[in-house]
Amino acid sequence: MRKRGLVLGAASAVLVALVGFLFVMNRWFYPPLPVPDVSAKEAVKKLEASDRVLAELASAGGVRWYIDRNGEGIGAVDDAVKRMSEAEGWTFTSKEGAGLFFEKDGERRIATTRIWNRKYVLVKVQDL
Repeated sequence: MRKRGLVLGAASAVLVALVGFLFVMNRWFYPPLPVPDVSAKEAVKKLEASDRVLAELASAGGVRWYIDRNGEGIGAVDDAVKRMSEAEGWTFTSKEGAGLFFEKDGERRIATTRIWNRKYVLVKVQDL
């Protein structure tokens, strides 16, 4: 009888581990977002529903947050940020680390990219 209890305990542990693995692998878990008032699931849904490369997540206080896929690497995300900013009249001036710097009419804009997880990149755009 004692042996049967050990077998059931081991089987339960394997089942819990399997369910946990499936939970993570099925995108039920995402790291926390630094974006105010937007959940991780909402962010992914906004990107999936968007017809744009960069999907806007939130905008407040001179800061806009976007999400993009990380399929082609951070360089592709940088290019998308450049195209978006240039379409708004900003001129790309330089890149330093994760920061992209733009200027327009004597004002400066900084866009920073951050890998959120292996599939997605977050972009924070600040007008200074």
